[in-house]
Amino acid sequence: MKSRKKPVVILDIDQTLFDTKLFKERLYDTTTLSESEYIELLYLTEKKLFQELVMKREIPINIFSVQEELRTTNHKLNDTEAAKRLKDYLEDYKDYQIYLVDDQLSLLKEAKNFSKDIITILLQTNTEKERKSKTNFEADNVIRKLEEMIQIIVSN
Repeated sequence: MKSRKKPVVILDIDQTLFDTKLFKERLYDTTTLSESEYIELLYLTEKKLFQELVMKREIPINIFSVQEELRTTNHKLNDTEAAKRLKDYLEDYKDYQIYLVDDQLSLLKEAKNFSKDIITILLQTNTEKERKSKTNFEADNVIRKLEEMIQIIVSN
């Protein structure tokens, strides 16, 4: 059954939007990047996804991170802080059909605990394959490339 809510895509940054470890290694300073700068990076790295969802279908794409700020440093929140931040963030989109894309099953599980209506999409990486047995959760959808989520969103 198709949702009547307006869709919104929420992307994690680290290892989902792009290889942030490599990105951080290539930077010479630790400046803070704004959400709009990450969206620009998305456009540059995933043009097909951006054009199909944002430009053609007017589906917003937003960024979420378990980092305290959208920084190029490695300061991450602990699990309790991350769960609270995620819940607060998702609360802002309660009137939308949320498509949450992440490479971490634990974050997708937290989102599903918050609302069963959230459609979880796991961006499968080699490290996530290894961790899968450690959590008792399966994402609604599994993709290997971000552009694969276009069909998931369009068909819902």
